[in-house]
Amino acid sequence: MSEGSIFEFTVSGHGVFPYDMLRYDRCWPATEDMSAKLSWDPRSVRAVQQRAVTMKGTRLPTIGRWHSFGWHVGDAVETTARGNVKRHVLIAATSNLFPARYERVGR
Repeated sequence: MSEGSIFEFTVSGHGVFPYDMLRYDRCWPATEDMSAKLSWDPRSVRAVQQRAVTMKGTRLPTIGRWHSFGWHVGDAVETTARGNVKRHVLIAATSNLFPARYERVGR
């Protein structure tokens, strides 16, 4: 990873969003619409529905920690500060008990 890279990835889960992951993984919702998906009202129908949130961050996500909150991480795309795709990163996690591994895919 070089200076100025941005990683985009999707997390999915239900219930309370793990807000501490924003600090821990130095990430943020990719758009304003994605920000709205962070909120959770236990009385709403959406409370039990799975939801996906696209995130951007300055490093690869910490898969095991997301899993500890019951949220799963999708594959990531690394881009330059100008938005040019540098590489795709396959995130393969077989279990919440074992650390995920990153594999470089393409260029």
